[in-house]
Amino acid sequence: IFDELDQIDSLRQDVNAFVLIAARPTDALRLRARVRWYWDDIADNARQEHSVWAYLEAQYKIRSWAVPSLRYDIYQYLDDRESTLLRRPNPEHWIRFQFESRF
Repeated sequence: IFDELDQIDSLRQDVNAFVLIAARPTDALRLRARVRWYWDDIADNARQEHSVWAYLEAQYKIRSWAVPSLRYDIYQYLDDRESTLLRRPNPEHWIRFQFESRF
């Protein structure tokens, strides 16, 4: 899409930052959490994506060949685009269960 805003003399500025925390409280249990802040075109909140995404994951090693994990994600759109204002649900919630088996 091309419009008059694309002809501005300055470059577009974006921001992307994240924090990741990982812990292994026991040999069998692994915990991870991550938060990402993403903002395209910080000069105009109505043109590009501005969002925050976070997840928390737990993994437990039952045996060396059996490792289940559970993860919860939340994704929140913060911009003023028409598609974002119409989005339902906002924030999005996701749950994932995974079972890994090795042989």
